[in-house]
Amino acid sequence: MSSPDPLPVAEFHAPAFWLATPPGQREREWMLEGDFCRKGDEAWFVRGLLGLPLKGEQHRYLDIAVWVSVGREDYDRAREVQKTGQRGDLEEVYGFLATDISGYPGAVDLKAVLDFSAGRALQPLVLLEPTDHPLAKAQRDGMTRAEAEGWLRSAAD
Repeated sequence: MSSPDPLPVAEFHAPAFWLATPPGQREREWMLEGDFCRKGDEAWFVRGLLGLPLKGEQHRYLDIAVWVSVGREDYDRAREVQKTGQRGDLEEVYGFLATDISGYPGAVDLKAVLDFSAGRALQPLVLLEPTDHPLAKAQRDGMTRAEAEGWLRSAAD
């Protein structure tokens, strides 16, 4: 019996704060480029992969590309990793989730770690602080494939 196909990555192309800014204002105040976003000299964001394990499927995840707000120095270090392809001593960056994820109200501002040492390619993994929030529970306890597929369908709407 063959293993189920991998699920597609659900991608959020911009942080919630960028999306909340009126379009004309975005161009004046924001820079959005690939996995990096910043608002002038006041806010910095890096995108990583939040993996929700699939129950009963070893090493299979619902991957969601989410944004994490970080400090300026960490943002600059992460950009350097992307530019050079060398992680150097960059392993973990602490911040707060900056993506509004449907089905998980209140997820924005959850404490998060960008783990560069475990990242796929140069994109870091996003690890949430283990709390009782439903998204943190899903990352810790996993979800069924049917739940993941249902979330993907609802997120696409």
